[in-house]
Amino acid sequence: MKYRDFRFVILFIPQFLALSEAWWYSLNPVVGVIDGFRWCLLGGESQLYMAGFLVSLGLTALFLWVGIAHFRRTERSFADLL
Repeated sequence: MKYRDFRFVILFIPQFLALSEAWWYSLNPVVGVIDGFRWCLLGGESQLYMAGFLVSLGLTALFLWVGIAHFRRTERSFADLL
């Protein structure tokens, strides 16, 4: 266990950053999808939290880019690892 104490540090990160609950909520990439479906199904009665939606969209794009970059770096040796 190289980083065994890291799990204790994770608990204190939100306190140091002091972000509102809405921002912590919107850091989950699935939030944009759920809020979008809620908005569509309720016929626009539900307010779409645009800042959260954009953060969610940005994080999804970032994760996609990082995943593609990692795959491109490891695809040549991937079959050898299996």
